[in-house]
Amino acid sequence: MRAADGMRVPTAARRLISVSEMTVRRPFLVCASIASLGLLGAFVGSMRPARVAAAVPLPDRELPAPAGPARRAGQARVAYFAGLMALDSAGRRLERAAEQGTADSVVTAFRAARIAFKAVEALAEYWSPGTVKDLNGPAIDRADTEAPYAMLQTTGMQVMEEVLFPDTTAGWRQVISEQAPIVRWAAARMRQVASGTEPIDGHVFAAARLEVMRVVTLGLAGFDAGSSGDGALEAAVALRGVRAMLEPYMPDLARAERRIADRLDVSLDAAAAYLDAHRDMDGLNRMAFIVAYAGPAARAIDAARRTLGVTLPPSASVWASSAATLFDDDAFDPQAFAPADAPAASPEIIALGRDLFFDVRLSGDASRACASCHQPARAFTDGLARRPNRDGRTPAGARNTPTVINVALQPRTFFDQRTLYLEDQVADVVSNVEEMGSSLTAAASLLGRDPRLAARFDSALGGSGTPVVTPRRIQVVLAAYLRSLQANDSRFDRALRGDTLALSAAERRGFTVFEGKGKCGTCHFLPLFNGATPPLFTESEAEVIGVPSRPLTHNAALDPDPGQFAVTRVPTERHAFKTPTLRNIALTAPYMHNGVYRTLDAVVDFYNRGGGTGIGARLPNQTLPPDPLNLTRREQRDLVAFLRALTDTTTVRAVAPRAARPRPSH
Repeated sequence: MRAADGMRVPTAARRLISVSEMTVRRPFLVCASIASLGLLGAFVGSMRPARVAAAVPLPDRELPAPAGPARRAGQARVAYFAGLMALDSAGRRLERAAEQGTADSVVTAFRAARIAFKAVEALAEYWSPGTVKDLNGPAIDRADTEAPYAMLQTTGMQVMEEVLFPDTTAGWRQVISEQAPIVRWAAARMRQVASGTEPIDGHVFAAARLEVMRVVTLGLAGFDAGSSGDGALEAAVALRGVRAMLEPYMPDLARAERRIADRLDVSLDAAAAYLDAHRDMDGLNRMAFIVAYAGPAARAIDAARRTLGVTLPPSASVWASSAATLFDDDAFDPQAFAPADAPAASPEIIALGRDLFFDVRLSGDASRACASCHQPARAFTDGLARRPNRDGRTPAGARNTPTVINVALQPRTFFDQRTLYLEDQVADVVSNVEEMGSSLTAAASLLGRDPRLAARFDSALGGSGTPVVTPRRIQVVLAAYLRSLQANDSRFDRALRGDTLALSAAERRGFTVFEGKGKCGTCHFLPLFNGATPPLFTESEAEVIGVPSRPLTHNAALDPDPGQFAVTRVPTERHAFKTPTLRNIALTAPYMHNGVYRTLDAVVDFYNRGGGTGIGARLPNQTLPPDPLNLTRREQRDLVAFLRALTDTTTVRAVAPRAARPRPSH
């Protein structure tokens, strides 16, 4: 992961593009353009962090806060700049400690630098997500998006954390000396971006709501503090940073509605205080924190925003702006990841897509429908280890059939993440010779001969008077049906909405293990339990966990499936697979991409041993930590009990067809 000859820092062009990416992926951000950054931006972006820190120090004078409508947001930005000055100072101290200090002094300086970052994390993540990834991203090398066959070496705080905790490792001074300058570089870069951004109230409240849920889903899972154990401490600082960011709004809020102002003030302070008093990441009762502290804080932020008449900017996230928390029953918008030309999913369109899902005419020989493998009675799986061909044989390289419940709530599909939209997935499956063995063109021709079906297409999607079935229309209606298959009302969901007795004591303990000692929540993120990274859910990292070809616990051989490498040809993505959802996992056995494990107990045992490396497989690029989790038998039982509490197919039953039998071909 680290190179002895130094740190790879992206070029000026890549730095500037990272800003423009925010305007593409988050069009509501009015970020500085390449032109407005000018020569200084190109100069800063091209330099290594150490040179940036020396050549482009943060100025002592702050930008004045704007007047008029942007007054409060401008004051929040001024406070953000002050926090970036503190981050710069912390970076200086860390550099000095790396040069002259002891290991203990470096650990102290590192912790201070991360605390300084956490205090400004809300707006840093909102305005400069690319820079945050370089400063505090996962310590895993990643592919260069502009040169896919090259690798970007990971940089920043998590790299430093690996050599400092739980004890300093050999060579720590060199690693810290190489990485410490990026703290000051990031502070300068974030200030540069914010200086060219016109702040509005919607930015501030959007950043606040995102940060509270980031604390819950990432911070308290140990996502970026897995070795130091400082997750609770850092989360408390982040929440206080949100409170400070909202301070300019408190006078106006108090004048408008004192009760809501008090609720906002008290809820954020109480949430931070709870975390201050419960620092043990293994034993932290996250359910109590979410229900009694984080949830009320998020709802107070939402109430304050509505009271002040602040509108949230549009977002590409599946988290609906109408929902105060990620745990609300209407938290997710399945249309968020749909292509721009996808029509609104009317009941008529969904019903038509549902019928096509059960129609064997989509396959080349009328031998199977989508529902042949994605069976509603099995939570839309088939109960087999690997998907068979249409002739009943299981070909080499075949994979397990995943559920399509909540399939719309992820940015990519298939185990190897090869498609972006559900419409693309439909085309891939229909044309795959080992699955449907047809084509959208052939299916459209066949279905178009059914005048009643063609008329339904025209009625649902609009027509020119001549009923017609087209390949694109087939994609559209099937994708609409898939987007309707949501189920987020398990007993676990009801517990997080306040009915904590919906879970047994063992299940509640299992949730603590899941998010704490088991480290499951660092890949299967709350609340969707898949690999889409909250709170935006727009990215989904593939993981290399070392799935064996047979269920052995010693001297295991790796399953030969290359995974995402077959699509990207990136060496570190060999044997990498999308992190699937754990919702309804009690109904979707067998498990893993090859169906190698038949029980949840076996899956937990695999992770407890350290994944593939822990059972003897040779896997130098494993992203799953190879160290045993050392879960007790009771902890393993509790974890399995919790996973079973994620069962919920009630919602999808409501849109299932009356008869599960495929329609006859004509």
